[in-house]
Amino acid sequence: AQPATASATVPPYVASPIGHVLERTITPFTKLFSRTISFRQFCYFLTGALWTLAIWAFFGGAIARIAAVRIGRNEREGMVDAMRVTARRYFAFFASPLFPLAGVVVVVAWSIPLGWLLLADLGVVLASLVWLVVLLGGVVMAVILLGLAVGWPWMWGALASEEMGDVFEASQRCYSYTFGKPLHYLFYALVALLFGAAGWLLVYYFAVSVVMLSDWAVSWGAGNARLAEIAQAETGMVGAGNTVIRLSQGLVYTVASAFRYSFFWCAVAVIYLLLRRNVDHTELDDVFVEDEPQRYGLPALSKDAAGVPGVENET
Repeated sequence: AQPATASATVPPYVASPIGHVLERTITPFTKLFSRTISFRQFCYFLTGALWTLAIWAFFGGAIARIAAVRIGRNEREGMVDAMRVTARRYFAFFASPLFPLAGVVVVVAWSIPLGWLLLADLGVVLASLVWLVVLLGGVVMAVILLGLAVGWPWMWGALASEEMGDVFEASQRCYSYTFGKPLHYLFYALVALLFGAAGWLLVYYFAVSVVMLSDWAVSWGAGNARLAEIAQAETGMVGAGNTVIRLSQGLVYTVASAFRYSFFWCAVAVIYLLLRRNVDHTELDDVFVEDEPQRYGLPALSKDAAGVPGVENET
């Protein structure tokens, strides 16, 4: 049976959190590489891409930080502490995905004069003589962009886990792990994809059940016909009430949708730690924690009556 209120409907597809978040975060950047957009559209997509990066540089970094400490060290780090760490490294979280794009900008910069040559018939002939150089630039850009498109999440993992994490280390680990262990990467990504899809199915249908069962319970008092009438109202007191009902039910779906983003950034931290162990042979629990007490150190020294230093006797 269809729910009585219109707000009980949700998008009909069910996708894995990995694919959903990747699509939402990467799409504004991919639009920038279309030859058919105008300069105004380019600025529009660039603004959207930078805004998306600015938001997830903070919240995604905080979630990845919590997951890295929890999975790596089996310890809990609160949201406030995680946000504090992310805030101190915010520039690195924001700039790391942009840093490799500097190579693309360089290639484009020295390709623009060749484009000017193509405006003249003779220039087409001259440009064709060095077209192999243009293709070489395409190879450079393809390597940069492919590694960035596939491996950019590991930048968040590095910055959330490493004590000396910065833009350069995050970029290095991004390409090292992506091209160094591609089969390991593929296996971990497939596991996360399937596990995330199963988890999202559970969350998705739980949210739908909450809304539909709420409508069903209320229908015993109001009747299904009245609920259908309310769902169609757009003006007056009934319309105002219907709007509030839709907002309330929309909140349920918003909370459910948040699962996809939290799962994605947790998966990023876990896969990063696994790839780091495979590539650098670093233990999973090697995750920095601020103000961590020193586990091992030299015993305290004291001087005797003659001024000779020695180890204090513990009693």
